Amino acid sequence: MSGEKLDIGLAQRFERESHAARQLIVNRPEHWRYLLAIELLRSKLGPVNKQFQDLQQGRAFKRSRQLNEKEAISWLITKVEDLKNLIPYLSGIICNGLMTALKNDDPNAILDAVAAICEGGRQLLAWEEDIRFSLLPSRIEPIRKTLHGTTVQFFDVLNELADQIDAPFKKKNPAGKYEIKVVFKDPPNMAKLSKQLTALVRDVEMNPMNWLG
Repeated sequence: MSGEKLDIGLAQRFERESHAARQLIVNRPEHWRYLLAIELLRSKLGPVNKQFQDLQQGRAFKRSRQLNEKEAISWLITKVEDLKNLIPYLSGIICNGLMTALKNDDPNAILDAVAAICEGGRQLLAWEEDIRFSLLPSRIEPIRKTLHGTTVQFFDVLNELADQIDAPFKKKNPAGKYEIKVVFKDPPNMAKLSKQLTALVRDVEMNPMNWLG
């Protein structure tokens, strides 16, 4: 198929993607679906990962917001629940969305799956930004500090995905079946966070008048 042009629909969908991605869906070389997923993951996740690294290294700025104690407790509950919901979402779009798309000859399905993964990455970034740039009362501030960096290992899983898919193609004979492992483990700060949240809830229940301000 070398030298052929994309149909109008595909051309429009891929017009903002990398040259390498467009060439893959024009030429359709052997294993093109996997190669396309690798290229899209690296090119589209790259900017999100750069923003995350800037945040981690103190090169990002966002206007801070200050919360009182009642707001801070609600905020903490929301942050924890958001993360609990985000991880199954990421696992689902990788294990079901992307892996299913790789079995079909539809570049759109691969692009949609990668776009969903990247959106998950942006949500991780937004979550971490909210942690970094929120100001909590002194009694709750230690919990916010514990939450710093919670999403680091989740970003690592996303960034390793392209390398896992690419690994067989670095071999002379990539034939056969290969296992791709997608494991979102609990961050190392979860045990400490659980103790802090338990102590906070107990204090609120035993001393409600202290938390009405």
